[in-house]
Amino acid sequence: MPSSPPNASIIRICRDAEQDRGRPQITEGDLQKLIDARRLRVKFFDQSLFADPAWDILLDLYRAHLAQQRICVTSVCFGAGVPVSTALRWLNALEERGLARRSHDPLDGRRYFVSLTEAGVSSMDAYFAAAVQSFPQIA
Repeated sequence: MPSSPPNASIIRICRDAEQDRGRPQITEGDLQKLIDARRLRVKFFDQSLFADPAWDILLDLYRAHLAQQRICVTSVCFGAGVPVSTALRWLNALEERGLARRSHDPLDGRRYFVSLTEAGVSSMDAYFAAAVQSFPQIA
């Protein structure tokens, strides 16, 4: 009998835990603190040691989701802390995997907004639910 992928089990456990609690696993404020702490590292270490643009983009998009804010492509690229071309490549990769999507700004045809897809939100919810369950001191 084939086993479920590990992510499926984690997501199922986390969804059950989230339904029991009926609240988000992490607040927008807590997530902003995590993002700020990640950015603080470059004051003490060479930035090239910590290049993880996909994760930085996911964190930024999840924070925007929790805050019910729209975020434009330019802001996402800036927040990733890497050259624009690199951030765009990673944003494309997240879109290809169904985790993020771009949409036109109806008021400015030159601008695009970026958001997490439903799958992206579910994955981030599941990740933070698992993190809080594994490390309750971060809640």
